[in-house]
Amino acid sequence: MGWFSRLRSRPAAPEPAGQGKAPGKPPGETETVRLHSLALGDLLDSLVPGGAYRFLDLGPAVGSNIDYLSRFALSVQVADLWGSVANGDPRSWERAIESLEPETEGPGFHAVLAWDLLNYLTPQRLRELGARLGEVTRPEGRVFALAYYSREMPAEPLRYRIADRETLTHPEPHALRPAPRYPQRALQQAFARFETEKGYVLKTGLQEFLFARRPPPPPEPPPEPSESAEPAEGEEAPREGT
Repeated sequence: MGWFSRLRSRPAAPEPAGQGKAPGKPPGETETVRLHSLALGDLLDSLVPGGAYRFLDLGPAVGSNIDYLSRFALSVQVADLWGSVANGDPRSWERAIESLEPETEGPGFHAVLAWDLLNYLTPQRLRELGARLGEVTRPEGRVFALAYYSREMPAEPLRYRIADRETLTHPEPHALRPAPRYPQRALQQAFARFETEKGYVLKTGLQEFLFARRPPPPPEPPPEPSESAEPAEGEEAPREGT
């Protein structure tokens, strides 16, 4: 499978009652970390169940996430960009960025799940991703992202699973690396066509953000007629001194 997986929406499974259990996970992967996410809740609260929303997931394909989002989505597209970063080939990254586009006709994605990917991009690639998402996200579309403010972060992006509207789970990381600690200002500059709608500081060394695509500027009003314009046909020209 290439870096870009296209997964159409499927019938949504009912949300399990009595939360506390994480969704299904691959064999051998132990999920021990639960993350309370206010920004995810804000994003989902802005959507209407049964709506025709288009989602773009920039993480690995997670079946339970597709099922959860299907209650809102017309389509969920998965573009695992980490693979194009990890292989070290600049052309792979360029192709991946260029291929980010909705698979169906329309004004663009309603929501993008960037998870913690932004922390693993160089400043240049961060700007390139922000510019591309500004092109393929519809006006007022949103980007959900996590940024580390701690000195260290997992060696690779984590596989996040949606447990419920305000809870994410992920495996316990076994290796760490220094974190870039991008400040909000740097993220906002990279996402120049967006504004920071929500931002929360978590106790886990993470900040979470919800960036909203700015609407296009209103059209400029027509120019005012010049005072020195020629009189219309049949109109008497003004006389001097009157």
